[in-house]
Amino acid sequence: MKKIIFITLLITTVLLAILYVLIPTITTQTEIEQEIQYPEYVPDPEHSPSNEQEQNPQKKYAGVYTDEDVIFKKDGITIINRGFDPVGTNIGPELKLYIINDTNSEYLFQDREFKVNGEYVTTVFSKYVNAGESDLDRIGILRCDLRNHNISIINDIEFQFFLLASDDMDNPYESEVIRLSITD
Repeated sequence: MKKIIFITLLITTVLLAILYVLIPTITTQTEIEQEIQYPEYVPDPEHSPSNEQEQNPQKKYAGVYTDEDVIFKKDGITIINRGFDPVGTNIGPELKLYIINDTNSEYLFQDREFKVNGEYVTTVFSKYVNAGESDLDRIGILRCDLRNHNISIINDIEFQFFLLASDDMDNPYESEVIRLSITD
C-alpha cells in the first residue's frame, strides 16, 4: 500500500513539474490578439475613409495601403497584404492579412495550394468575416514543413484563396494563384 501511495505521489510530482515548465510557454488567444500590431490610421486621399468607415473603427485598421498591397479584390471582397513576419509564432512564419467584406453575406476565407520557394507546405488559416465587416488575420506556415523541405530563407510564396459565402454554400470560389516575393 505504501508503494502505491509513493508511486502515485511521484507521478503527481512529475506531472506538476512538467506543467510548471510548460504553462509559461502556452500562448493564449488573448496574448495572440495583443501581439497583433494594429497600424495607425492615417488618411490617404486615394483611400480615404467613408462615413461608414468613420462609424466602424475596425475598418480603420487597414491604415494606408497602396494598390500593390491589395492581393485579392472581387465583388466587394478585398484582401490586403499587411506584411510578412519571418519569425511568427510557435507555428512558424506568418503572412499578415487585412480582410474587408463589403458584401451582404458572411464569408469563410481559407488558403489552398500554399507553396514556399516552390515547395508545398501546410498552413493554418481559416477566417469567418461577417457581412459589412473587416478583420485582421494571419496565415501561419508550419515551421516543421519548412525544416522538412530544408527551407531556411523564404524567398517567395504562392497560394490561392478559397471563399465560401454563407448564403451560397454550393458555389465556392477559388482565386487565381497569388504570388508574393518576400524581401527583407
